[in-house]
Amino acid sequence: MLHASWGYGARHDGERYRVCLCEVCFFQVLAYIKQERRIQHIFDDDPPGDEAFGLIVRGDYWGDISS
Repeated sequence: MLHASWGYGARHDGERYRVCLCEVCFFQVLAYIKQERRIQHIFDDDPPGDEAFGLIVRGDYWGDISS
């Protein structure tokens, strides 16, 4: 699930978004965001790493690990 909301003064102030994605679509969107980050930082001396971009926890098979 992809969530977004903005506050006072933002261009989209008062709007909230929620997009439900299947696993394949989620990872396609994540790959697109990672690529855009790489493009935006292509000439940086120390570009941000994105191998685990957005990942909060691994191995949480039963949903009992807090992030």
